[in-house]
Amino acid sequence: MLPADAPLSHLGPPALLLLQLLLPPTTAFFPNIWSLLAAPGSITHQDLTEEAALNVTLQLFLEQPPPGRPPLRLEDFLGRTLLADDLFAAYFGPGFPSRRFRAALGEVSRANAAQDFLPTSRNDPDLHFDAERLGQGRTRLVGALRETVVAAALDHTLARQRLGAALHALQDFYSHSNWVELGMQQPHPHLLWPRQELRSLAQVDDPTCSDCEELSCPGNLLGVTLLTSGYFGTHPSKPPGCKTGPSGLHPGLQPPTKPPGRQGFLQAAGHHPSLQPELRPGYHRQYG
Repeated sequence: MLPADAPLSHLGPPALLLLQLLLPPTTAFFPNIWSLLAAPGSITHQDLTEEAALNVTLQLFLEQPPPGRPPLRLEDFLGRTLLADDLFAAYFGPGFPSRRFRAALGEVSRANAAQDFLPTSRNDPDLHFDAERLGQGRTRLVGALRETVVAAALDHTLARQRLGAALHALQDFYSHSNWVELGMQQPHPHLLWPRQELRSLAQVDDPTCSDCEELSCPGNLLGVTLLTSGYFGTHPSKPPGCKTGPSGLHPGLQPPTKPPGRQGFLQAAGHHPSLQPELRPGYHRQYG
């Protein structure tokens, strides 16, 4: 749903690239089974991806009025759940099909969700901004975005897969770190700019929280001003102290039962609404 106070930013090449990747036909949607375990009111990677794509599509349609048809009005969409069928009907005319768009968006979402399940990606901390490897995570994220741009000129299917992987990492940065707890209300200004240094990063040996072995650990951060992340799985090994238990960064987000071998983690696939900035530059989405 587009909030009533949603600001519009200038639509740039990233939005046009995203729309281009969503237009060709592709395969079906890959279900994210973590959504069955998420706390009530949580949002999955797929939810974030699909809503962001629809918001960008609406921005594009508002910026470029349809030839021979009345321009779209933002007020007609405020407070409503955005649907591809509604957007395409408003822009192209009643009955205009959105099937190809929805199918392509499903492929991006599938690639996003797959990052939590594929053997080559599910336990790699650099792909999920885990284990205090925020700098390495940024490198991998920027690399995936570059691969998306290159592939867009050659293979739309590959480009959509790389875009899904990049969006997963981008979403994980805000879910798996304490960026929000540090009081930040905007996306990280340097996260997507590799020449800009990520400063004030916690190191493995830095004390960041009190020890906790419970399923959920609200309030166990030590009030640090460093940017820190949680741990997932057994590699790399967790250092002594609070990092041997649940990360505790966002209470209530852990699934009710820990998967075997996962001694404490911040849920990767279900995101609490208040923790996710919108995927548009300069806009922090506030959920009610």
